[in-house]
Amino acid sequence: MSKTQNYVSSELTHFVGRSLENDEERYNLLVDIVKTGIIRTRNGNGKGAVMTLSRPSIDISTNEAFTPDMVCFCDIPINDFEIHMRKYSRFGLSFSKDFLIPQGMRPVYYVPNNSIRSKKNISDIFNENIKKYAHLEKGLPFDVRGFFIFEVFSFIKFFDAEKAEDDPDNFYMEREWRGLERIEFNVHDITRIVLPSRYIKRLFQDIPDYNSHILTV
Repeated sequence: MSKTQNYVSSELTHFVGRSLENDEERYNLLVDIVKTGIIRTRNGNGKGAVMTLSRPSIDISTNEAFTPDMVCFCDIPINDFEIHMRKYSRFGLSFSKDFLIPQGMRPVYYVPNNSIRSKKNISDIFNENIKKYAHLEKGLPFDVRGFFIFEVFSFIKFFDAEKAEDDPDNFYMEREWRGLERIEFNVHDITRIVLPSRYIKRLFQDIPDYNSHILTV
C-alpha cells in the first residue's frame, strides 16, 4: 500500500506488555509473540471465533456497552510514537496494512463525546438509540444481531476531545485499528520491531531469523 501523507503510516503497530511490571517482562513477551507467530486476543480465540461482551443497557458512550475480544494496532508514523508509547509500552511489532487488512483489521469509528447535532449531544443520541436497539434485539434475526454487535458496535469508540493530546482518555490520538480474531504471522511478515536500544543484542540472539527494520526508543 503506497503512502503519500505523513500523518498516516503504511504500517500498523501493536505495542505489548502495558500491564506488565517491567521492561524485562515486556521484552520476554515480545520474543514469545515473535517465536509463536501469534498475536492473541485477550481470551486467546482462534481464527473464525469472535467474542463481544454485550451490555447494551450500559451507555455506549462509556465504551463498556460492547467490549470485544480483540487485537489492537495503531496507525501512527514512527516519528510520532512517543505519546502512544508513554501510554502503552516501548516494545512493539509492526506489519504492513496490506498484510493485516485481509486478517480483519480495520480502523475504529471515533465519536467525540461533546459533538452536537440537532442541538443534542451526540453521545446522548447514541446512548438513547442503542437502548432502543436493546428492546428490539430479541426480535431481530440472529445474523442481523450479530452484524450490529460484531461489525458495528464493536468498532465504535467515544473520546473526550477537550482533553490534551497526551491524556490517556483522549483515545483519538491512538488512531486505533481493531481485529476480532488473532493475528497469525511468520517472522518475515514483520516490517519493524520497536524496543529500547539495550535489548538489540539480545534480540538478534533470541530471534536470529529476523532481518527487517528495528526502531530503538
